[in-house]
Amino acid sequence: MSAWFLTNGFGPEHHSFAGTAGLLLAVEVVSRGSEIVDRVIKKAEYAKAGIPRSWVIERDTVTTVHRHVLNTSTGEYEPDEGS
Repeated sequence: MSAWFLTNGFGPEHHSFAGTAGLLLAVEVVSRGSEIVDRVIKKAEYAKAGIPRSWVIERDTVTTVHRHVLNTSTGEYEPDEGS
């Protein structure tokens, strides 16, 4: 698992805290000011780690949840049309 922090206003800093082995779902809440990191960079990291499902939660007026499932052939997430 990884976390991103803004440090001294010079951009995001990456820290790893724990492994992702056996992790079935990554949930990311999009934060104001780090939208690109939350929507793009972290999602790519989760896919690279092989996490089968990813949810991206937008804190908009209705709290939108985007569900994705990992396509193991391409290594990229696709919209989860299932459930």
